Amino acid sequence: MDDDLNLENNGEHIFVLGPPNQDRKTATNMPGALTEALFITNDTEAALLEDNKVITALARGYAEAIEGYFN
Repeated sequence: MDDDLNLENNGEHIFVLGPPNQDRKTATNMPGALTEALFITNDTEAALLEDNKVITALARGYAEAIEGYFN
């Protein structure tokens, strides 16, 4: 499995939205963000995902960021 550091296309494989190409006939104007809160491959961070307080804090953080964007 390749990680992003070993890929030669400078992250071009990460496109989630737009621009138009052979797979996407039209670009989107929708705002978007790609985030990584915790890594399940890290034992410490994976354990945090079993804590409802951590999950609630992550969800609250995402909700506040979205609300802040639109305000």
